Amino acid sequence: MAPPPSGPACDSNSESACQDGYLTDATSTTSIPPEYYIEQWQNGDELEYLKQDYSPGTTVLLDRTEEQWHQFAKYIRQGPIKLYKGIRLNLLRAFFDWLLNQKTGRGGRRLRGTKYRSYLGTYWKLYRLVFDRATGDKINGQINRSMQKVLCKLATKHGLREFGREKPCIRPQALLELRYKHIDASIVRDKGGGPDRFLLEFGFEFTKNFLGAKDVYGYRARGFGLSAIKICD
Repeated sequence: MAPPPSGPACDSNSESACQDGYLTDATSTTSIPPEYYIEQWQNGDELEYLKQDYSPGTTVLLDRTEEQWHQFAKYIRQGPIKLYKGIRLNLLRAFFDWLLNQKTGRGGRRLRGTKYRSYLGTYWKLYRLVFDRATGDKINGQINRSMQKVLCKLATKHGLREFGREKPCIRPQALLELRYKHIDASIVRDKGGGPDRFLLEFGFEFTKNFLGAKDVYGYRARGFGLSAIKICD
């Protein structure tokens, strides 16, 4: 917002005059009629803004987890919504134990199964989002904290390995979209009289942006002379 107008009228004794530029005329006949805003207030669809937005890939995972919850509820002859309302630690332990015991999928297809402890943690995160999406509430903190012990014991029971494969440190598609406009080159003078340092700054503006644009994510490459360039944070 621009600063209040300055001038002779803008002093400590005429504060109201300084604000005239920001006041609106509520009686103006040329403004949009009040019914327009009343309609938004009383009949607007708030659910459109309250619901959580997820990327298509995440939505697929959530739908799959929700389907597994429904399958579990059917297997123990209970309604999935009823189970949501009566969520307890023992129920969650039973569900994840059942999930780890599944060997075949649709059409008798053999499942790959869960091999690593980290995957079990991912399933738990997905389930919490599914619960939130279905009920509009979050699982309480006590259950959330206690589930870490439950998952640890289940991982030991089913012989899950400690570490999975390492995640890749880069996204190839992001590098393919790198252009000259994303690179800034400069020379940094050494105050101690040493050789000049060359600084390259890479700005990635095409990172994940499903929920909207993000700030440019930058990397810096620094080096001494022409013989060495070091990647740093």
